Amino acid sequence: MKKLFFLAVLLFCLVSLPARAVCPIITEGGVQKTNCDMEFLGDVTFDGTVSIAGGITDLLAIHKTKADVTYYLRTTGSSQNDCLTIPTACKTLNSAQYYIPKVIANNIIIDMGEGTFAASDFSDYDITSTGSLEVFGVLGAPTLTTGTTSGTSTAGTNTSLTDSTQTWTVDELRGMLFLIGSSYGTVRSNTGTVVQFAHTYSAASGGSKVYTIVEQKTKITGKSSADLGPLSIRNVRSREGGYTFRDLFVSGEFVAPSTYPSNCLYVSNSDGGNFTRLKVGNGSPLGMYLLNNTGVSNIENLYAYDTTNGWGVYLSNVANVSTFTGMIFNCGTGGTWDGIKIEGCNQISNLDLSSDENAGNGLFILDSVALKDSKINANDNTNSGLYAQGVIHIDLSAFNAEGNTKNGAVFQAVQHAEWYGGTIVSNGINGLQILDGTYFFSWNTSGTPTISSNSADGILMRSSTANLRHIVGTANVGFGLEMDMASSAKWGTCTVTGTTADITLGAATEFDWTTDFPSSGDAVTLSTKLNYLERL
Repeated sequence: MKKLFFLAVLLFCLVSLPARAVCPIITEGGVQKTNCDMEFLGDVTFDGTVSIAGGITDLLAIHKTKADVTYYLRTTGSSQNDCLTIPTACKTLNSAQYYIPKVIANNIIIDMGEGTFAASDFSDYDITSTGSLEVFGVLGAPTLTTGTTSGTSTAGTNTSLTDSTQTWTVDELRGMLFLIGSSYGTVRSNTGTVVQFAHTYSAASGGSKVYTIVEQKTKITGKSSADLGPLSIRNVRSREGGYTFRDLFVSGEFVAPSTYPSNCLYVSNSDGGNFTRLKVGNGSPLGMYLLNNTGVSNIENLYAYDTTNGWGVYLSNVANVSTFTGMIFNCGTGGTWDGIKIEGCNQISNLDLSSDENAGNGLFILDSVALKDSKINANDNTNSGLYAQGVIHIDLSAFNAEGNTKNGAVFQAVQHAEWYGGTIVSNGINGLQILDGTYFFSWNTSGTPTISSNSADGILMRSSTANLRHIVGTANVGFGLEMDMASSAKWGTCTVTGTTADITLGAATEFDWTTDFPSSGDAVTLSTKLNYLERL
């Protein structure tokens, strides 16, 4: 009878509590207590006391939010506060998470102030169709050696801005953000008066644009677990855009294993989220790592830089990235790691970014389904600008590669690759390699594709097929087009030349684009090499 009476009192108390959006657990006399509404899932047993398998923590994990709530973090806060106002702000992300139920059915915001905060691991959240989670920091003016952080442009394009009154220090603005209206552009490089953006930034087009320069003033650093860095997001189930992390500097200045997989930002086994205006790297082995994620992810205005023994960005077994813009710089310096590696992914769309001066390739995409509608700049990388292997479809609306130690771009065993405009110039070996079953197609939809001044061939084909249209170029040190073996190509208005000769089909053969192919349908076959070339 006592047990039944105790059960009745307990249930009455639980159902009588007012609805709240927070679920603090209070420890009194060594006993954990909570004053939240709860839903009992599974078996509940009573043995004179109340015994619930897994303890009170498991009850917290199945509880849902009841209202929209904003939690505040400040460096002056306290982990003993309730986070609900700025005067009662908490000090760490873990403190705010303490109050957030694992089922998010409302709009939950974590407002982080300026300063440095400890590492955190966001794990095992369910965000319903009515819920959202947003974690954001502060953007503010950087301290510049020379020049100012605001002004009005005197000229601009969709990739550059000029302010003739400025005196910026060369490349000091790299990775910073220009704000024009409500639109942000990530800086790729700068001179004293001209800024180049890492991606398309239409807001800069034309002159007389009022701008402000900002950077992330909220830093997260430390270790969220034994082998993970400052920010980990794991097992978060959500609709597209259900959670957002923005305006944060996730810094690698922490004691961690010196090799991959230790990283700054780790997102695994989660549905798609938004990652906006983040800065990652700064000495960590790996910058941003997305692993086994479903749903649609969006990455905008990312700056990944100065990683040591890992990639700037690594996407592995990711279902869908619908937007990826930003700047990748000087990554993988402890080995031959790439600026970006994409492996085993489904569809990556709308890449619009620059990847420069990395220890490996600017971008390495391997065994993936599709890279679509992308604009890529890849300069001065130690390997090639772009290396694609085992990919079903690649669509480059614009591709530019200059000064890479090896090749401008390599397509190996790619079922279908398209290039619609850009320049591949001054690379250390070939401008473009088309290899091992690749079908390659070029057109001048977004500017004339140009291949010039590469240290070996302009285009090298081996065991591949190509439709070469509207490609121009001069001064490649070898051939304009070299067909190594078992290759077939058709061309129209293609004038990529080399200092050795325009074309070779192997076996010391040399041909001229206009002299040897004066009319449509003219063709040359070299049976010993199984090569065939025809003018369209």
